[in-house]
Amino acid sequence: MNATPRTKTVPIPTLGVPAAPPLPEDLEALLHRLRLPHIRRHAPEVVATAKAQRWEPVEVLRALFKEESAGRERSALATRRATAGSGPWPTPPWLTRAGFELAQGSNARQGPRRPQSGRRRWP
Repeated sequence: MNATPRTKTVPIPTLGVPAAPPLPEDLEALLHRLRLPHIRRHAPEVVATAKAQRWEPVEVLRALFKEESAGRERSALATRRATAGSGPWPTPPWLTRAGFELAQGSNARQGPRRPQSGRRRWP
């Protein structure tokens, strides 16, 4: 579980755009239970913009799901980058640059490879 405390961010009003009201507590709790953190974060702004510009309900849903998808992609990329090379086993030496250069110097074949003699058998 994540040990960071949940805090609400206060929106900063900009010129011409009304300040986004916070989501109702029941909707906030529902979005938290459904594990939709990016929708929960962007929903007040999207709802305020939708009211001001008279969006269709489909457009509101499209904008919210687009933000959730983009947020999940960013989160997955950050997770993959953080765990790259830090698995439960140490990185094999031949996968490191130093190990690759060592393998190229000591185990490289000398000269062209000879063809196999005899008939090749297939299982």
